[in-house]
Amino acid sequence: MKLQIHSGKKIGEINSEFQKAFPFLKLCFFRSDRFIEGTSHPAIRPESSTVIGKQDERELIFSYSGKTKVKKLEEKFRKEGLSMQVFRKSGRSWLVTTTSDEKTLGELNGIGEELSVIIPEEAETEADVY
Repeated sequence: MKLQIHSGKKIGEINSEFQKAFPFLKLCFFRSDRFIEGTSHPAIRPESSTVIGKQDERELIFSYSGKTKVKKLEEKFRKEGLSMQVFRKSGRSWLVTTTSDEKTLGELNGIGEELSVIIPEEAETEADVY
């Protein structure tokens, strides 16, 4: 799979493309590397209309697959000057993946899927009725 980022592309568009392959993961972009360095810095909302690449006219192409390690994908973005962190779904929450950066995107997406399965309420049985 390839993710193309060019001047004028919105963060929401980037995330939509990425989540077609990995619906239980999302990419969060930051305005600086402070998050990467260990201090919290507000993320740009994943569905944001904020535009990437206003500074230059280059086109970036990031190749990835289910076998790509989270750490490698984040490093590719960082080398191009984009502060990005992968988040994983857990129930109704999104968790930063800093402790699971050695996992592949496929593995992490699978974990997110397992932790996000909604178990329907058990149907009432005759034994439950008093």
